[in-house]
Amino acid sequence: MHALWIHIFYQPLYNLLVFILKTAAFHDVGIAVILLTLIVKVALLPITRRSIISQRAMRMLEPETKKIKAEFKGLEAQKKIAELHKRNGISPASSCILALIQFPIIIALYFVFKDDITTSVGMLYSFVHLPLDVHTKFLGLFEMAKPSVVLAVIAAVSTFFYFKIQNDAMPKSSSKDIAGMMQKQMQYMLPVIIFIAGLKFPAAVALYYTISNIVSVVQELQIRKLPVTAIIPAK
Repeated sequence: MHALWIHIFYQPLYNLLVFILKTAAFHDVGIAVILLTLIVKVALLPITRRSIISQRAMRMLEPETKKIKAEFKGLEAQKKIAELHKRNGISPASSCILALIQFPIIIALYFVFKDDITTSVGMLYSFVHLPLDVHTKFLGLFEMAKPSVVLAVIAAVSTFFYFKIQNDAMPKSSSKDIAGMMQKQMQYMLPVIIFIAGLKFPAAVALYYTISNIVSVVQELQIRKLPVTAIIPAK
């Protein structure tokens, strides 16, 4: 299992980071982490887009959802709502899939920086080479391999605003559902968790998480500008 983890997540991520570090980041680890984050976000764009569109569509279909809940109860209501979602191309599970994909990337990044980035050169592919001069202090301020209080705070704040924007887009009725209440609680709980983790994890992880949140907010706001027919096709 450990070998599978190494070959699927750790080794590809480490090699991609080193490749970026040598070719496009001026040998600056912080810049490499930012570019790595952008590459990951672009790769996940189809899933991200589907997730955001599904949330917006659920909000638009809220009147129909309320009508179903008033007319049907229990499993029958859930079945009707699921059919409504299917007819309109809504995938409520897309947000969970997105989180599940992101989690191992963050953990792999943690292990990359847990020790000196130069200690795992044996994991490099034959065509990837570590630069001789690696600048591990981003902007001359943040040592990427060590925790940073400043980046931990920024990561926590960006997480709060990201969840706030997500919650604002959720159907109002969902605030009474278990999933909706959990999402609302996460807006306040997760930033605290991220801050505490940021005090323990390498600054590179906090930087990755911050850039990821900023890009997610931009993607969310851009997709919200789509016309209604792009969210819910005309029948």
